[in-house]
Amino acid sequence: EAHLASRNAEILLKASQYIMNKHCLGSRISSIQCAHELSKIKLDNTSMGKTCLSQYYNETICEGINLNYRSADGACNNLKHAFWGKVNTAYKRLLFPVYKDGLNAIKELPNSRELSTSLVNDENAPDSVKTIAMAFWTIFIGHDLSHTAVSSMLKTNKSVDCCNENGAKQSPRYTHTSCAPIIIPKDDRFFSSLRRTCMNYVRSVPAIRTDCTFGPREQLNQATHYLDASMIYGSSVKQTLSLRKKSRGQLLTYTGDENMQYMPLTNNSNACQSGATCYKAGDIRVNAQPHLTAMHTLWVREHNRIASQLALINPHWDDEKIFQETRKITIASIQHITYNEWLPALLGKKFTKKNDLELLLKGYSNSYDKTIDPSVSNSFATAILPFANSMFNETLKFV
Repeated sequence: EAHLASRNAEILLKASQYIMNKHCLGSRISSIQCAHELSKIKLDNTSMGKTCLSQYYNETICEGINLNYRSADGACNNLKHAFWGKVNTAYKRLLFPVYKDGLNAIKELPNSRELSTSLVNDENAPDSVKTIAMAFWTIFIGHDLSHTAVSSMLKTNKSVDCCNENGAKQSPRYTHTSCAPIIIPKDDRFFSSLRRTCMNYVRSVPAIRTDCTFGPREQLNQATHYLDASMIYGSSVKQTLSLRKKSRGQLLTYTGDENMQYMPLTNNSNACQSGATCYKAGDIRVNAQPHLTAMHTLWVREHNRIASQLALINPHWDDEKIFQETRKITIASIQHITYNEWLPALLGKKFTKKNDLELLLKGYSNSYDKTIDPSVSNSFATAILPFANSMFNETLKFV
């Protein structure tokens, strides 16, 4: 679905580039200024305009949804703006984008690998106060809030390789149009011994602009923009159903050693290393790191524990009722840990108090504001959340 939506965005980008080439190039209008003007032109009654309206402003989307619970895809959380925070919508912008050509081309910037190795060293410097759980909780909720859709092979949907099997940049003949490989310096402190000079980097797919206009490339979030445990339950009804046991509100598991529950297995080639079998969850990145897999396993077990208790207390409830009530409790638990424990540990209690991020000890909050767009910003998804990767030591210990 994400890649299908991106094809329409690709067409709009081409149209925007055509308009810019015809009316801006050769004149005194800069590419950035032209991009600003293009972003004011509505698609209106064009075929793409109708596509955009159906994607972002379909008034019938909330029909038939049980509003007692969060929707799987994030839609209808805000009844006035039903598509705010929905899966497969564009990240919002804090500032207008500045591309090399105003619309799409990557700017020529300092080599990111050189910057990384110059600014960050690999020395182990364990925190005297915080544990590794701090870093993994950051990644865990980061995967709940954002999952940028990356370009893939059109016919096979397989991952794009911008580097060849020898660790060098692909020849132009075999280079995918979405490739933006990072060149590794020959004296790199890690890769030089492996004789690798290319780091695979593939551009994310474009997204249709939420205001249904022409203009610069936007990026697509294929997770819901809410803190709603989508990394556990998935971001669509179909995905959620594939993870459910459909009995007593339980999530699918298999019983392993010592009668312990584990997530179901999958052989999805995009989720696993070649020839490997790994776990299936609401987010494909569940297998990225052992600690993250453990975190997912913990919450799947917690869901099933709560569901079992609710089934005992409420024998008249059916599978759907037990599942949705358990999901609601699980989401609330994750939100509580995030705001009550993670944020103060990350930002400090003074900051969370000053910015009204503290939770109430009792009662209910009336701070909901229906005019606030909850969509995750580009800056937050790409620059803020990934900071957790810098919190890890070079060596992770397993006990």
